[in-house]
Amino acid sequence: MSGKTRFVLSTSGHIAAVIHPPGNPKSTYRIGDESCPTPEEWLRSAQRHKGTWWQDWAPWLAERAGEKAKAPVRLGNSRYTPLDPAPGTFVFKQSRG
Repeated sequence: MSGKTRFVLSTSGHIAAVIHPPGNPKSTYRIGDESCPTPEEWLRSAQRHKGTWWQDWAPWLAERAGEKAKAPVRLGNSRYTPLDPAPGTFVFKQSRG
């Protein structure tokens, strides 16, 4: 890939990093813009930030997202018709176990 390299690392596991909302006092993340030969060197060179990586990701994404589009009035189209209204019937099924 060409262009500037950037890596953001959350200090929590992959599930917790996604589900914890902004404002969690325990959340931290690191940002490193440099390519390093080892993970340890990258960790030493990366800047630590308090909060969630969402605070960094949202502006990064907004810069690349383009114009917002209006939501369609109805789901589906002539080729792909919706199966059921939201949230779908699967949410009413009992799990076995």
